[in-house]
Formats: sequence, structure tokens, C-alpha cells
Amino acid sequence: MPIYEWKGFDAKGKKASGIIDADSERDARTKCKRKGNFVTDVVQTKDGKKVKAGKKKGKPAKKSKLHKRFDDARGRGAGATRSNAKTEDVATFTRQLATLTKAGIPITEALRAIIEQTENKRLSILFRDLRERISQGAPLADAMEAHPDYFDELNVSMVRAGEASGRLDEVLMKMSHFMQEQARVRNKVQAAMTYPMVMLAVGLLVVALLIGFVVPKITVMLANQGTELPLPTQILQGASDFLIGYWWLLIFAMILCLLIFNMIYSSEKGRLKIDTILLKVPVVGDLIRKQAIARFSQTFATL
Repeated sequence: MPIYEWKGFDAKGKKASGIIDADSERDARTKCKRKGNFVTDVVQTKDGKKVKAGKKKGKPAKKSKLHKRFDDARGRGAGATRSNAKTEDVATFTRQLATLTKAGIPITEALRAIIEQTENKRLSILFRDLRERISQGAPLADAMEAHPDYFDELNVSMVRAGEASGRLDEVLMKMSHFMQEQARVRNKVQAAMTYPMVMLAVGLLVVALLIGFVVPKITVMLANQGTELPLPTQILQGASDFLIGYWWLLIFAMILCLLIFNMIYSSEKGRLKIDTILLKVPVVGDLIRKQAIARFSQTFATL
């Protein structure tokens, strides 16, 4: 079995190296990764000489083809914006890139090492596109700016400032911490909102079942006894009859309201009015306000 010498970083981010038995360069990288190491270079040792492994013959892929692959992948995952494309993955990428650039490794080589360690195909295509743009002379900030689904204006501005000041590794590390904190706050907000939303859905379901099935049986029983129904019971009976006879109209009205809401919220004036109304809601407004303050504070501290 061939012997490979590897160089990289351990789980604590410190420089590390060693030798490992493996069937191929990919196998060597996989074994090192399982041990918690981040590999930047693998060299095969043969007959006392070191031979670079893993060099591919042939011309590199053309820019248009690579960009087309990225666009196709983004099209297959329609709606995969920054919010649902995992922020943790982008944060991990920036942290790895910061560690490698701090060690003096060129950005293109650092990206190559990250690509070889990435198992997610979408992220691999993204990193390859970044590497190709940088190889053709574009700054890292411009390469990131071409992918707004993953890197917002704040990230691009921070990287551009880091490149101009020569402190790119520090900026990338701060950016990684910032995105991780963003993800943590977002997860806490979602967790806080999950229970009330579930209880609201269960409550509406129970009310619908009562009005649709229980109330009709009670009203029929009271009517058979010749008892005059009180006004609240008559109102419930009317609501029950309407729900049973026109349930499809309620569903249509709900869908129509959602469409109208999306149309209004897509405009700047409509979004401003809706946000103003939401801020005045007792519990929801306070939660939105605190989240906005937390995001502003994190951004200001990072800058």
C-alpha cells in the first residue's frame, strides 16, 4: 500500500503533518479528515522520493462552462437564498479560509484544499467558481459579490476592507463568528416561535372540529327537545352551517389573502406599512425589535 505524507492543520487549527497508508490521494485525505485533520497538501512517498499526487492532466474547464454549472445548480435549488442555504456552511468556509490564509497559503491554494474537503456538491461548485474568478485576477470580494445568495453586501464590504488593509485573515475570522452568531440568534427566534405557532394551529383545528362536528349534533338534540336556542348557540349553529357548506370558499379566501399579502409586501411602501403594523403588535413587535437591535449590535461590533 502506498505511503503518503500530508500537511495541514489539526482540529485546534495548529499546523500538523504526518504520514499515512492509503490506496490513493483521495483515500489519504479521507482518512486524515476522519481523524479531525484539515489537509492542505498530500505527497506520495515512493522509493525515497516525494512525488506530487493528484495532478490532473488536460486543460482546465472553461469559465463559461463552470459558471453554467453553478447557474444550473442554483436553478435546481430554486429559492435557495442565504436564509435557507445554511449559514453555518458559509461560516465554516470563511473560518477555514481564514485559518489557511493566516498560515501564509495563497487564496487559490486554500480554496483548492477546501474544495477537496467539501462533500456538498452545491458548495463545491460555489468554491470552484470563486477559485476560478480569483485565478483570473478578480479580488476575493468581487468573486463573492457574484454570489449574493451566499454572501450579502456586509460580507463583501468586510472582505474588500480586509483586502485593502492587508488583514484579510482577521476579517474572515470575524465574519465567520458573526455569521455563526446570526445563525444562533435565528435558531433561538425560530425555536421561540415554534411552540406558539403549533399551539395556534392545534387550537384552530380543535375549533374547526367543534364547529363542524360537535355543534351540529348538539343543536339537533336541543331542537328535537323543543328547546329554544339561545343567541350564542344560534351564532355557533350559523357558523357551523357556513363552515360545512362553504369550506372551499374559506380555503380560497385564505389563498387569496396570502397572494395579496405577498404582492403588498414585495413593494417598498407596502413592506414599510406592514412592518409598522407588526411593530405595534404587543408580543410580535417586541420580538422583532429585539432581533433587529441584536443584529445591529453584532454588525456594529464586527465592523
